[in-house]
Amino acid sequence: MHKSVRNLCISSLKLYLALCCRTDFTTGNATVTYEDLIRLTDLSRPTVAKALKRLEAEGLIQRKAQALRRGANIMICGWLQSKSWAKIPKR
Repeated sequence: MHKSVRNLCISSLKLYLALCCRTDFTTGNATVTYEDLIRLTDLSRPTVAKALKRLEAEGLIQRKAQALRRGANIMICGWLQSKSWAKIPKR
């Protein structure tokens, strides 16, 4: 695996775990800003943007449109509402 692809995968996993920590356990939704994600993951803004795109492309998250000042509304796909937990991807 090419180094840049591996780095993006690691960054995406780190971001996914941070999103799971900020997610409401009953709904599977998180409202976060880029600044929140940067602070939680210690990733740069461009890396956070690329990781969000990767997670969305892989079907792990869905972003919902809302006013930019309120942050991004992100739903974790596969969140089991009845059990309030999510699966962490293997790859």
